[in-house]
Amino acid sequence: MTYDQVTRLLLALPGAELSIKWGSDHIFVVGEKMFAGMGPKAKKGESNGISFKTDELSFELLTKSAASRRRNISRGPSG
Repeated sequence: MTYDQVTRLLLALPGAELSIKWGSDHIFVVGEKMFAGMGPKAKKGESNGISFKTDELSFELLTKSAASRRRNISRGPSG
């Protein structure tokens, strides 16, 4: 998916809004709760990463899926 497609998909979720934080990071929130984040749109030829907040069970399911084996998925700080 492209950066713009991901942005549209995340903003289509109920109550989702885009908040620019820390200068240029695109943070997706519902209310005051962050659920995903991406850096600014990459230059042509470069790629973007995306981070999601998830509970431990969802993290385990995502990292064991076939698609995640082709991606760099790592556990961030809990919180």
